[in-house]
Amino acid sequence: MGKNNLADKKSREFDDKLRMEIGKFVYLFPPFSLLSRCIFKIREDGARGVVIAPFWQTQTWFPRLMQLLTDNPIVLPKNKKILNLPHDPQSVHPLHKKMKLIACPVSGVASENEDFLKKQPTYSCRLGNQVQRNSTKCIYQEMVQIL
Repeated sequence: MGKNNLADKKSREFDDKLRMEIGKFVYLFPPFSLLSRCIFKIREDGARGVVIAPFWQTQTWFPRLMQLLTDNPIVLPKNKKILNLPHDPQSVHPLHKKMKLIACPVSGVASENEDFLKKQPTYSCRLGNQVQRNSTKCIYQEMVQIL
């Protein structure tokens, strides 16, 4: 069996294990390398549940995870016992002191995500705080006068 065929077989096995039934609540704390795939399966299967993930805003899967939210994520307390190495569960993950984990209530049902998003503020400034002004200078008018 070739390397690609073996990878395809393992991929199908993973998908079979991750089959989520509509209406059933799931709890996922996958290895970080599988987060993107788990997020895809939640949307694809219309699953509901909680996903434990690192607060890594720069990861490609992070915006997709945020789109699945049905409530605000909860920041988990830092604890050695929460984060272990997948290949050696007795060993503490080397990033356990720095990593911020979040528990994300999610749903693959689009209407549930939309309901949550409608409740969110449409701007980033909290009520009572001063709205930030544009920090870039308009040079267009100046250039028109020069020409």
